[in-house]
Amino acid sequence: MRRDTRESFAGTIGKPGRFELFAATRSVKDLKGRFGKPAKKVSIEDMNRAIKLAESLTVDAPGFVPVVAIVEPGWVLSSSYELTRSQVSEAFEALLRTKEIVIDRADHVLKALRVYKSSSADFADCLIERIASSAGCEKVMTFDVVAAKVAGMTLI
Repeated sequence: MRRDTRESFAGTIGKPGRFELFAATRSVKDLKGRFGKPAKKVSIEDMNRAIKLAESLTVDAPGFVPVVAIVEPGWVLSSSYELTRSQVSEAFEALLRTKEIVIDRADHVLKALRVYKSSSADFADCLIERIASSAGCEKVMTFDVVAAKVAGMTLI
């Protein structure tokens, strides 16, 4: 996303555990066309169904986010919305505190967040390393030089 340096985005925690992102200095309409053309347009009806689904989640019938899917929001928030590591971490922490959503391997996600927040490593690399380490791997091998330097992995 290209943006004017005077633009900024902000996040807030709305309903308990709900993180909302909004354009802070310009209208959200100004975001139109900035993210490329989607393969399928999301209609108002689609959004209304998604909102209805999210609002239907309860502590007794929570939503579930598999560990493989948890990486995507971090990438979108940092690359598309240009949120800082701290802001991305705050969004994940709010999601982890939400009782209506169960995060697969939440303990690993939290540990990976701590490394991500205090380093220059990608969140995905931090999560891979934490999961592999908890599985008993003494070394997590990678071809990624940066991951080897900052995420605790070993360069092949």
